[in-house]
Amino acid sequence: MKKNYYQYIRGLCILSVLLIHTLFVTDNVYLDSFNIILRRVINFTVPIFIFLAGYFVKYDNWKEFYKKKVKRILVPLCLWKIIYGIVTIKFKKISISLIIKSICLDGFHLYYLIVLFTLVLLTPIIIKYINNSKNKVITYFPLFITFIYNFFITIYCINYNKILPCYNYYVFGWFSYYYLGLLFKYKKIENSNSKLLLYYILCLAISIAEGLVLYIIFNSYDLAASQITMSNFLYCMILCFVIKSMDSKTVKNSIIVEFDNYSYGIYLSHIVVLMIIRKIMNIYHINYFLNITITYVLLVFIMYLISYVYYNKIKKVKH
Repeated sequence: MKKNYYQYIRGLCILSVLLIHTLFVTDNVYLDSFNIILRRVINFTVPIFIFLAGYFVKYDNWKEFYKKKVKRILVPLCLWKIIYGIVTIKFKKISISLIIKSICLDGFHLYYLIVLFTLVLLTPIIIKYINNSKNKVITYFPLFITFIYNFFITIYCINYNKILPCYNYYVFGWFSYYYLGLLFKYKKIENSNSKLLLYYILCLAISIAEGLVLYIIFNSYDLAASQITMSNFLYCMILCFVIKSMDSKTVKNSIIVEFDNYSYGIYLSHIVVLMIIRKIMNIYHINYFLNITITYVLLVFIMYLISYVYYNKIKKVKH
C-alpha cells in the first residue's frame, strides 16, 4: 500500500501535467525563455510517474500480471484513443482514413500509456535480469539507456533541424526511470548521500541552461521544452534519488494527496476539458500570463470536481 508521502508526490506530478498541457496549447502564441525555464522545472512529471510505477510494481505470476495490466492500461488506452479521435474529427469531413489517422495520432498525451504498457511487457525479463546479475557494471548499465537515447535525439535534432517523429513514444526515452524503480525494489540500493539536494539544484540549473541553448541557439522549441534531453535525464534521475531518500517523512492527508486518488482518470480525460476551456478563453483577448493562470485554475478545479463526483458519488452508487 502506498503511503501518503508517495501519494503526495504523485499528486504534485498530475498537477504539473495539467500545467504542462496548459502551456502546450498556448506555447505557439507566446514563446519566450520564461516558458522554457518553467517547462524545465516541471519536466519531472512522466519520469517520476514511471519511476514510481517500477518501484511499486507487484509481480508474482506473469499471466496474472499481464492480465491485470491489460485491463488497467490497454483497455483505457484504446477507449480514449477512440474518444480523442472522435472529438478531433467532429467538425471535419469524415472519411475512413481520417478516422483511422485520428484514432492513431490524437490524444497526444496517451503516449505515456503506450510506453508504460511496453515496460509492463518487459517487466518479467527486467526483474529476472536484476535478480540474476551479480556484477555491478551489468546491474547498473541499463540506467544509462535513456541517457544514450536522449543524446541521439539531441544530435538528430541539431543535425537535421527537426525532431524525430514520435520520439517520445519509444520506450528507450523512459526505460531507465522504470529500471531504477525496480532496482530500489529488488536490490535495496543505498541512498543516503547528504549532497543529493545540491546535485539536484545543480542538475536543474544545467537542464535549464540546456533548454535555453536549444531554444536560442538551435531554434528548437520542441526539444528545448522536452522531457527527453540529456540534462533533463540527469535532473530527473537525481530527483528520483531525492524522493526515495525522503520517503520516511510523514505526510498528512491533503487535497494534493487526494489528487493522486484521481490521477489516472484525470490524466486520461483532462485534454477534453482543456480543449473546451481554451476555446472559451480564446474569445477573450487578455494578457497571456493571466490567460494561462485562469485556464490552469479552471482546469484544476473542474477536473477535481468531476473526479470527486465520479469517485465519491457515481462509482459508490454503482457498487
